[in-house]
Amino acid sequence: MPTVDERGNDHRHHTMHLLPTTSAGRWSVALLGGFVLGIVLFAVLVAAGQRGGEEYTGNWWLAAPFTLAVLGAVGAAWTGWVAVINRAERSLLVFVATAIGSLVAAFAALELTFPH
Repeated sequence: MPTVDERGNDHRHHTMHLLPTTSAGRWSVALLGGFVLGIVLFAVLVAAGQRGGEEYTGNWWLAAPFTLAVLGAVGAAWTGWVAVINRAERSLLVFVATAIGSLVAAFAALELTFPH
């Protein structure tokens, strides 16, 4: 039985890599880096004395990096799934970026659907 799919990919030699091997995988890891940067910037601003207002946009100094962090995580999930499903990416960093991004996307969707 042949192990070559319709795109010509040979599935006998799929090995796990640490670094991404596709452009979609590299984008996923880079977007997760943006997520981490946004969260770190948010934490630094809170430590420096910034406080939120009554609304989400009550303090744009806090809302902007947090929004960019969430968008980075959602983008990491999206591009990670594209890399894994459509490009046959087998990279540990892409799997981690996809998992973290998917969790953040789920939490964001739930928060938007059922705010507290």
